[in-house]
Amino acid sequence: MKKQVIIGSVCAVAAAVAAGSTLAYFTAEDTAVNTISTGNLDITINEYKDTQCGEVSYTDPTTPVMPGDCISKKVRVENTGNGSAYIRAKIDMSFEGDDESLPTDFIKLNIGKNWTLSDDGYYYYKYVVKPGEETTNLFTTVTFDNEMGNDYQNQKLNIDINAEAIQSKNNDRNNPFVED
Repeated sequence: MKKQVIIGSVCAVAAAVAAGSTLAYFTAEDTAVNTISTGNLDITINEYKDTQCGEVSYTDPTTPVMPGDCISKKVRVENTGNGSAYIRAKIDMSFEGDDESLPTDFIKLNIGKNWTLSDDGYYYYKYVVKPGEETTNLFTTVTFDNEMGNDYQNQKLNIDINAEAIQSKNNDRNNPFVED
């Protein structure tokens, strides 16, 4: 019986060694790290005014305006990202002072020819804006109508501009304002 156990054990060890030797093979491993950087969209609203010496960055005028006055205020949107973009902008005007509910009907903006007002209240720029480029002027002047009454005295006009960008590359959106 002892002989059978020893022979059985030897056979089992031999079978295990034989099985292990048939499963031996060469192996190799490698790792590849793929880094892909995404682009970005970023915009800046730039404001300028005309002076006797040319165009300069816009700052609020220190001299109050009167009915009939027209002031220089040029607004452009710059693409500061690294991808081309469609640009749109919304203009909201309101008065700040004794009567903040005054209508802005007496204020006229000279809107640039490359901007189109849509039903959603946004002005859409007609062209794709490449990185590092600016749109043409959204508007160039602010005119205060001669018919502004005494209610408008000592008021401060706020012109808030909200600009947005959306990538133009690989964008299936139908933009009728972009010319080929």
